[in-house]
Amino acid sequence: LSERLLALAPFSGPAKAAFFNAGAEAVENAVKFARAYTRRPAVIGFEGAFHGRTNLALALTSKPPPYKAGLGPFAPEVYRVPFPNLYRGVSSEDALAALRRAFSTLVAAEDVAAIVFEPVQGEGGFIPAPREFVHGLREICDEHGIVLVCDEVQTGFARTGRFFAVEHFDVEPDLITVAKSIA
Repeated sequence: LSERLLALAPFSGPAKAAFFNAGAEAVENAVKFARAYTRRPAVIGFEGAFHGRTNLALALTSKPPPYKAGLGPFAPEVYRVPFPNLYRGVSSEDALAALRRAFSTLVAAEDVAAIVFEPVQGEGGFIPAPREFVHGLREICDEHGIVLVCDEVQTGFARTGRFFAVEHFDVEPDLITVAKSIA
């Protein structure tokens, strides 16, 4: 199964697969892999994101009610920046500028292990990431040695017309998480 999944995944070089019990556990382990690889503690997520209900995944999740209210404290070193949403007045340019600004106002870039994003935010209102935003994330991650984690728990397995939603952007993430639809 690992070989079949990796043959379909948009990775140009060697890759490995690991199996866990659920999407939240996949996200938490992706962050652990990024932290181990970079030896950095911080993680950046996005407003409107949903990554699961375990402690670290819940820290990355952006919706207090109904998911987080009254359940803290959450895992430390998790920071949140705006996700592009033109309906709410946030362009890709705005979101990328906020991310760059976060490196001087929230957390130093050299402390960030991973940026975790959804190619289409599900719980955030079914908001597709704009192409220029995903390309900007890749550039920022390359510039600062940050691991780009693509959370495909809700979008993977052809739910967007491609096997992985990130394939719509012609961007290669460093890690991809899948879960629900694999069953």
